[in-house]
Amino acid sequence: MARPVGFWIFGEKRVEFTSRVVDVYTRDGVPMRAKVTVHLNEAIPQRQADDVLEHFATIAMEALQAQTAGAALDERVLTAELNARREVRRALRRLEVTGLHVVGSGKHAIAARRRDH
Repeated sequence: MARPVGFWIFGEKRVEFTSRVVDVYTRDGVPMRAKVTVHLNEAIPQRQADDVLEHFATIAMEALQAQTAGAALDERVLTAELNARREVRRALRRLEVTGLHVVGSGKHAIAARRRDH
């Protein structure tokens, strides 16, 4: 009986973008979560892309930690500010922060929602 033939993948998987979810506390102690995506200038091996993502996710997290939830946190503004940085412009096609939201339904989430409205 014939068996299916598997394909050998030569080389390592190459990617043009990669992302991860980050959790941070803002300066005023509100837990936030967002997705950070790096769009690379060209396809690179997945392992290398993961290292690049780790570096730029840390930069995005630090930018989020410097914010207060009481301020109008806007992921579009944060993304624009990060992409304006020379280091980001040189290394990436684009760095995105999306899905920014308060984590949980405790007192911090309620207080942040009240400030937004």
